[in-house]
Amino acid sequence: MKIIFLHGLESNPKTSHSAEIIKNYFKDDTVIIPDYQPKNKTYGEVYQILMQEISPYLDGDEVYIIGISLGGFWAYELAKRMKDTVWGCVLLNPSLDFYKDINSWDDGDFRHINSILIALNMDDDVVDNQKTLKFFKDKARCILNFTGGHRMFNLEQILPDIQNFFDSMWE
Repeated sequence: MKIIFLHGLESNPKTSHSAEIIKNYFKDDTVIIPDYQPKNKTYGEVYQILMQEISPYLDGDEVYIIGISLGGFWAYELAKRMKDTVWGCVLLNPSLDFYKDINSWDDGDFRHINSILIALNMDDDVVDNQKTLKFFKDKARCILNFTGGHRMFNLEQILPDIQNFFDSMWE
């Protein structure tokens, strides 16, 4: 199994606390954390960088994408575009309104409802989780937490749910 983890806007592979937690939890699997540096780049520039970074890992093996905040936006975008390659995606407090000229709220044509897991912390002060919840209500599995903030300080508690989600892809 391969996991592509996409950090948020203010992070990078070395400073992302979430990336470290994901690497440690899934240590027996391949975890790829591209350094896509989304700050001050256009949608097209980031997309090109991500495709260049992750393409070598899309060789038919099980591939899952996990993204936090802006990385959640990119996880959803890539999963929609690579629906025949990506088995599932996990969105952690996804920031789907970042690119004002891109409508990330379209359905795309991603595999099926069981292929998306969303974890939302209701005390997130950055992302409008009510809008996210409303959009994905019948389109994804949702985990709602009261606390944990935007940066998912409760990520370690959610990891077993993410593992179960991955395991359910085989059922």
